Amino acid sequence: MEYNASDIEVLVGTEAVRRRPQMYIGGEDLHPSPRVRLLEYVVKEIAEERPQEVRILLWRKDAITIAYDGKPLPIEPFSPSIDGVSHPALYRLFLELLRPEESARAILNALSEKLVVSTMHADDRYRVMFMNGGIVSLLSRGHCRLPLGTTWFTYRPDTTLITGEVLEPEDVRSIAERVGRNIKGARIRVEDRITEGADWY
Repeated sequence: MEYNASDIEVLVGTEAVRRRPQMYIGGEDLHPSPRVRLLEYVVKEIAEERPQEVRILLWRKDAITIAYDGKPLPIEPFSPSIDGVSHPALYRLFLELLRPEESARAILNALSEKLVVSTMHADDRYRVMFMNGGIVSLLSRGHCRLPLGTTWFTYRPDTTLITGEVLEPEDVRSIAERVGRNIKGARIRVEDRITEGADWY
């Protein structure tokens, strides 16, 4: 069979992760489960940024929030993209695979059925929503009386792409222990809120 350049399919951004999630978080036959590995991957990247504290909140209906105090996500425009339009810099973190050590957020977006990202600048909350690896609401600004941290992500895994049991507090405490052991000084707190619904707004 002849094989040439026209047979090569180029996947960009989160599409590549959604098509082959096992290349980014490992296959279903590995332990722990893909859901555990996805959360741990994101928490590890955040902890390496040395925030004051990382909080992991478990909500009803398989929703999870990762909140932390540290430098807020960038909201200033970055250089024009291919279409010639400038977008807030934080979009890149969730829509493009950057260097391996900076790709956890994009992988989280790709493997989430729904993802809401919030970051605080002064007293204003900047919020954007993603679904199935794409952006569904543009960055908006509003006042926030009780922020969960400087930045927080609330997501629900896309069960058509990654499997495993719903995460329990014990699973998340194990993640916190492993990350804290490997990244000295990382303070990670787990909060069981499974009787409450996540605040997606």
